[in-house]
Parts: sequence; structure tokens; C-alpha cells
Amino acid sequence: MNTTTNFQDFGQILSMPCFDKITGYLIARTNKGTVTGVALNAAIGKSLRAIGEWVYHSKYGKQFKATQIDVSDPKNLNGYINFLANAGIPGLGQSYAKKLVDFFGLDVQQHLGNADDLKRAGIPDRLIPSIIEYHEKNHDKTEYNELLARSGISGKTATKIMEHCKLPELKRNPYALAGKIPRLRFKNLDAIHLQLHGDNRSDQRIQAGLMEAMRRANDKGDSGITYDDLLWNTAKLLSLDYYDIEGFIEEKQEDDDSLPIIRYPVDSPNLYSDDVFRTERYIATTLKTIKLPSLPKAIDTPNLTDEQRHAVEAVRQHPVSIITGGPGTGKTHTIKAICCLAEENGLTPILLAPTGLAARKIQDATGRDAMTIHRFLKAEEIDKNSLIIVDETSMVSLDVQAMLLKALQDKSIRIVFVGDADQLPSIDHGQVLKDLINSKQFPVTTLTKNHRVEGVEITRAAQMILNGENPDLPSDIAQECSFIQCEDDQIASIILELVSKSDQVLSPVKQHDAGTEDLNALLADKFNPNQDRKQWGFAVGDRVINTKNDYKLGVMNGETGVIRRIDKDLVQVRYDGGYKVEHKYDEHNLLLAYALTVHKVQGQEYPCVIIALPAHANILLTRGLLYTAMTRAKKKVIIVGNPKALDIILSGRWDGDRITALAAHLIDVSMSCQ
Repeated sequence: MNTTTNFQDFGQILSMPCFDKITGYLIARTNKGTVTGVALNAAIGKSLRAIGEWVYHSKYGKQFKATQIDVSDPKNLNGYINFLANAGIPGLGQSYAKKLVDFFGLDVQQHLGNADDLKRAGIPDRLIPSIIEYHEKNHDKTEYNELLARSGISGKTATKIMEHCKLPELKRNPYALAGKIPRLRFKNLDAIHLQLHGDNRSDQRIQAGLMEAMRRANDKGDSGITYDDLLWNTAKLLSLDYYDIEGFIEEKQEDDDSLPIIRYPVDSPNLYSDDVFRTERYIATTLKTIKLPSLPKAIDTPNLTDEQRHAVEAVRQHPVSIITGGPGTGKTHTIKAICCLAEENGLTPILLAPTGLAARKIQDATGRDAMTIHRFLKAEEIDKNSLIIVDETSMVSLDVQAMLLKALQDKSIRIVFVGDADQLPSIDHGQVLKDLINSKQFPVTTLTKNHRVEGVEITRAAQMILNGENPDLPSDIAQECSFIQCEDDQIASIILELVSKSDQVLSPVKQHDAGTEDLNALLADKFNPNQDRKQWGFAVGDRVINTKNDYKLGVMNGETGVIRRIDKDLVQVRYDGGYKVEHKYDEHNLLLAYALTVHKVQGQEYPCVIIALPAHANILLTRGLLYTAMTRAKKKVIIVGNPKALDIILSGRWDGDRITALAAHLIDVSMSCQ
């Protein structure tokens, strides 16, 4: 049916068979038909406009399915009568509502809080307290709802905003909510500001735009942003001129230097928000102030390589040390030796990892207890006689690193950072492991010898990719490494044809051609055709991944399993560790796991990996991404993708190091201490 792109007037809301006050979802009967959509400020008698399309429902007939709804005060006397009669005011029905509207007309709401006015309109004394209470309770709420609705905010997002701050706070500075409410976009906060103040060049708006541009740089992985990029991105965000933004920055810096943006180092083109700058500085200062003597006792290491012995000796001699190396180079074997070194010297080795899955993996590999950094931070007491080993450090974010060091502050505990510096960095901003290595302030042992019998060709090809060289992979999938070349829109169908149930499919993207969402739908139908999926989103037998640590249930972010039972109350999953967990259906954090993004599988390994490589992934196509994806496989890698995507990866177009200052801070702090 026809879709409208402009608001269509539906007149008065006559009834609402369905209205959820939390989400704002409604089914409204109006003068011009039934409308479905979201509008928190909806009420019987109010006027409704909507954008959307007419659809035909098999049970309820013709309906207007709205993508956007605008609800406003009643436009006529009859609307106000219906509005007040259905407002839920005890004792106020149609007759008294009519009295009020007949007496005050369209200005009736202005008089509902005044007892004398209500008496003049003929309202009995017994009803007046209820009417005044209703007015006081709903006046600000109505204004709040309408302000949010006019700014394109509705549903749960609007509810969360109203829970988070009062209307006067929002009016004072709507931008204060930026980054604090899920799914609340900057353009909506900007719309609120422009509605209330109208000044598109106000200091408040430009400063908010600058901080939003900073946040967006952080969301892409950078701790900072270049001066030019900050100005251009802010100008585009606010629909202003580059020189408007430049003038604002210069004026602020000349006046009182109150702008929370810092250039570092002082001769650098890079700028950082004050909070990110302080976080990186804190990490650098804390690490460089750990002073400990060498451990007195060495251990026999006959079963270690020279590289591994060097790593263990570095841990013995230095309070902070780093071990890096690719898959199969013996990092876990070295960690076991470091644990023995700690115990020989009366220290307790504490194994930490950034995710629950990584913690469980290192625990299984070493036979020693391990935990996530987050769980460790909740410990009431941290033993000073400990040695901390952080595995998979490439995945650790700046904020988590800072929290860990804060927990260890003043305890002078020896720390070892372990990880593959060539893997993808944290999904959050920063690149902790790379910066620690690049600063050259700590001993770094790079393990290079591959100890695996299988996967030699995978390692060779992945290393060539990392160096920007084309490994010229064959199309024969019987080989250890292969590349089937095709267009983006052919990737999914080819994967569907060759994948087996034991293979793990990976993609750089969630959406569009060859994204995990589409691939999961196709693969679920292939391996587990079941109509229940339409009702529940899953079906018994589906492979799923848990996406959030749940210590109460004992299941970690990244753990995968198979659904064994599902109903309106619970989803039971048998996880790969052999244990069963019952998730509440309305509180689960499960996604289909037939296809996963590359970030989701860092630290994991599979016998065979099939990698979707669409060219439309563009800026996500880095050497590090393909290297990480390929090195998840132990025995076989099959790449199915667009040769243009491989060209982008090999060119290194999107590879450069992230904009960070941690390495510079470490060098600076080190020089200051000399």
C-alpha cells in the first residue's frame, strides 16, 4: 500500500484498545481510521498526525502503520471534553468535563490548577482536590512528553530520559544526556535545544557538538582526533561553517581555557577530551611508579624455548613485562612457567582476562583458576603477595586497564601483560597492548616459533596478509587455506552451499550482504528448520552465543551453546562446557551463533573457519581483522568474498594505528622521573 513521507492528519483519538505507558506502543481509533505506532503522550481526545503506510491486517483489517506519530492537545471543544472525561480523574465524567470546556473553552487546561476557577465553572467541592492533583501531577509530564515527541523521541527512550532528569534540568542543558541513555541520538538532543533556544551558534551548542565529535572518534577506536577533523566533523554535525567552530575554540582558549579539550603532546595535531587524556595519563603514571626488586629465586625451565625462557626471566627481573606472539607460539605454555616462578617465590599467580570466555579458556589450558578483570575488581581484598597475569591484553580497553591499576594502586604488585599485538584492538577506544609495546618502556618478549603441527599454511598466509602481501590462495577448498572469489551478493549463497554444521562462519559486519544477521537466518534454516523461530526468535537446537557476563548464572560473555528448551518463561541452553543454564526469556542476552563477527571470536579457536569478506564492509577491512579471523582456525580457512575487499585489506588503507597518547604519556612520565 502507499507510504506517506509527510504527516497525515487523523483528527481526534477516539479510543485506544492498546496503550503501553512504558514503551508508548499504541493502537488508536481515530476519526480517519486505526493507527498503530509509538507515542508516549497519547490520550483520548488529543489530535494525532502520523507518517507511515496503510497495511492490511488479516484479523483487524486496514490499519495505518506509523513510523512517526505527533500527538498534540485537542483541536476542538469536543476533543477536550473526551480528553478530560478519560483522564482518569475520580468523579470527572462527560458531564463535568463538558461543564469545564463550555466555561473555559480551549484554554481549559490553564484553569485546572485553580480552585476558584473550578468553583466558578460549577465543579463541586468534592471533585476540586482530585482535579488540582491531576493538574499538578501531569502538567510538567505533558509538556515533557510533547517536547520529546517534537524532537523525535518516544517509547522506552523517552521514559528513560524522564527517569534520568527533571524537565528544568533538560531545558537547562539537553546535551548533558549525551552518551548516557541507550539509543538516544545527538540529533534529538540538538532538536530539543533548538526548540527551546533557537540559537544555532550558541556556546552551549557548539561545545556540545565538539564533544559529540570527540565521542564519535572514540566510538571508532581513537582516543583522540586531529584538529582539522574535529572542526570539520563538528561543523558538519551542527550544519555550521568550519570557521565558526575555529573561532569558538580560539575564543574559549584565549578567555579561560575552560574547553575540556587538550592538545597532546603540545606540538601534536591531535586533541583529546579531558577525561580520556586523564585516563591515559593515569595508566602511564601508575605503571611507571611500580618499583620492585628482582625475584630472588629462578626456576628450571628445560621444556621451554630460548624465547620462552627470556620471557620468564623478564618477569623475574622486572615489575612490569610484556609477552606477545601469534597463535601457536607458546604463550599459554609460558604462562604456566610464570605461575611456577611466582609460587617458587611465595607469590600467588592470579590469571585475568577481559572476557569470561577468555578467562575460561586460560583456566582450562593452565589448570589454574582464572577470572575476568571485572570479577577481580569486585574482590574485597587483594593479596599484596600476588603476581598478576593479564591474558588477551589486546582486547583490554583503556577504562578497564585504568580500573585494574586503580585496584592495585599502592600494593606494588608485579604485572605481566600477554597477548597478540597483531590482533584487533579493543572494541572500545585505545590500543593498550600496542601502546605499551611501542613506548619501549617495558621489557617485551616476542614469541615467534610456531609449535603447532597443523595450521602451518594458515599461519603463513595470515602473516603475509599482515605484511600487506597477497598469499595467492587457491580456490580449492580441499586445501588448508582457500579463497573463493565472488560479488558481495553471492557470498551468502556460496557459504550456504559449502558450510557444514561444525564450521564457524565469521563476518566483519552485522548487517547488509553477508552480515551476521542475514547469515544467521539462512544458516539456522539450513541446519535447524523450525517454525518456532518466528515466535521466539530461536528454536530448540539453535546454536547461540551469550553476549553479557552473568555471574549469577555462571555464564560469560562470548560463551556458545545449543538451546535445549524454550517457552514464554525461560530459554535453557547447554553450553559447550557441558553445563546447562536457564535464562529468563525476557532477560536473556542470547544471539544466534551460526555466524559471528570477528570481534566476538577473539581468543577463540575452531577446526574450520569460513570468512565472509564483502567489499561494502569498507573501513572495517583491515589487515588486523583478516589476520584475526584467519588465526581463529586450527585446521582450515575458507575465505568467500569480493577480491576488491582483499585489495582494500592489502592496501592497508584503513589500518594505521589508532590515534592514542598512552605511549607518549609513558615516555613523558619516564623522562620526568629521571
